[in-house]
Amino acid sequence: GLLLPRSTLELDLYHRYTRFRFDEPAPPVVLSENQCFALGGRGRLSLPLGRIGRLDGGVELRGTLFRDASTDNPERLETDLWASSQTWLLRRHLLLVPAVRLAVASGFGATVVPRFGVVVAPLRWTGSPRLAAVELAANVGRTYRYPTFQEMYVRLDGFGGNAELEPEDALDLDAGLRWRLERLSLEAAYFRRWIGNLILFAPVSSFLVRPDNYQGATASGAELAADLRPGLGLQLRAAYTYTRTRFGDPVAMRLPGHPEHRVAARLGWGHDRGRWRLHLWSGATVESAMVLGRFETAEEEARVLLSAGGALTWRHLTLSAEGHNLLDKRDAVDTVGFPLAPARFMVSLAGKL
Repeated sequence: GLLLPRSTLELDLYHRYTRFRFDEPAPPVVLSENQCFALGGRGRLSLPLGRIGRLDGGVELRGTLFRDASTDNPERLETDLWASSQTWLLRRHLLLVPAVRLAVASGFGATVVPRFGVVVAPLRWTGSPRLAAVELAANVGRTYRYPTFQEMYVRLDGFGGNAELEPEDALDLDAGLRWRLERLSLEAAYFRRWIGNLILFAPVSSFLVRPDNYQGATASGAELAADLRPGLGLQLRAAYTYTRTRFGDPVAMRLPGHPEHRVAARLGWGHDRGRWRLHLWSGATVESAMVLGRFETAEEEARVLLSAGGALTWRHLTLSAEGHNLLDKRDAVDTVGFPLAPARFMVSLAGKL
């Protein structure tokens, strides 16, 4: 409420420190160690546009320092400026969501990243809650990602970085139908991605694998999702995703690390008691076989990944814990950039004033 009623201004400061170490004691001995420091801040301003929608804008500044004895200790300063709006038209039967981002990074210059979304509620005029809940939604836009310092500089046994990497650039499109009620939501969508400049790990010799930029990859598919809230604090979410990827010319191959079929389900339960709140959840993901190598030289069998977690909130403090890949499934050893993550656990403490 600083400028207009129902307007908001948010300011965030953050710092992230990561340390990576790889030690291969078997001859030939390989030791790789680096540290990465990221410090940044972001601001977001939201202004109401009466009954028709709202206008949002923001800026983010981010500085990253990479420290590795085998490099010249590179640094990167990034700036993101963005603006978007949500505008209801035709008596709230049509929602337009245009957005644009200006991405600037030292060493890469400035890039404009546009996106446009639209939502149509064709049956809202009927006055029936069940019919009015039907919506058609679509998005189209550009995605743009700078290569990480790990992709550019980290060296391991048989694995090397590439300091000449260019940003990954793609065009995304999705369209679907959704039906959202208080206790049940259903959604079906089609998506397609044209990747004009793909960062992919590939062998360049018999002894070295490194990331390079490749052209002409595509990914398309469909997704079905359901969200059920029967009461008593329970919530069940489930989704199925079919993904078809193609890469290479004249012989098309599948992209590494992309299973064709994925089923994910998550069951959650929450309970409030005065100033206390408890939330518990468990999830399972089933993935079909996927190729791991650039030339389909390695394949990971179908797998099941289990996860679980919980959060306890008291007034302004929240203690969270979660674990992923609880079965510690990592039987596939991949040498081309897609190692399977082992079991991992995270604990966090957050406070709000």
